[in-house]
This record gives sequence, C-alpha cells and structure tokens, in this order.
Amino acid sequence: MVESGFNDSKKFFEITIVTLSQNKDFLLRFFEKLEDEIEYKYGLSPIVSNYEII
Repeated sequence: MVESGFNDSKKFFEITIVTLSQNKDFLLRFFEKLEDEIEYKYGLSPIVSNYEII
C-alpha cells in the first residue's frame, strides 16, 4: 500500500494497493472488504474506487 496522490492535501488522500490472485471474484471481494474495514475502523469513506483487473 502506498500513498499515491493528494500528498499536500489535509482533506483527501489517495492510496494504491496491489495484490495478485488467479481468482477475479476473490479480488473483488478483497477490495470490497478492505473498503469496509477502512470505513469501519477509521471512519473514512471512499469518494471513488477504481479496480483494474488484468
């Protein structure tokens, strides 16, 4: 995980997460659970979520 955007902003941040799997459904569930955890633990809500599965 890396902060990849809005480095000078105090209101917004962007993180990039990369993972590998042969199962597309697993990846989609993984990222959805990750968003839920971030929202639950830190009270942060994603404005935009982009998934790119290659």
